[in-house]
Amino acid sequence: MSNVAGDKPRENNPNIPDLSDQNRPTKLAEMYSELYDNRWTDAFEILTKVDKTGSDRNAIDFLLESLMVICFCFAYAENITITMYVKLKCSKIKRVK
Repeated sequence: MSNVAGDKPRENNPNIPDLSDQNRPTKLAEMYSELYDNRWTDAFEILTKVDKTGSDRNAIDFLLESLMVICFCFAYAENITITMYVKLKCSKIKRVK
């Protein structure tokens, strides 16, 4: 009973965060901040040292291009996964008939 009463105020109320949600805004901000502070900064420092010109712009361009390639690959993989799922689902339906 107390569990139901405890959930009621949160239900349909955007002002009360669900702390169990891993994708709540504060958690996402924390994850991106950690990514920037650790991985992005390390990669940026390495790239500026490796680049003969030491150009910040070249390092940023390289990191941006890398992220774009990764995003494309994830989207492509997701598309293939969905296509395979649909084909498998359809083949199961045909076998049942």
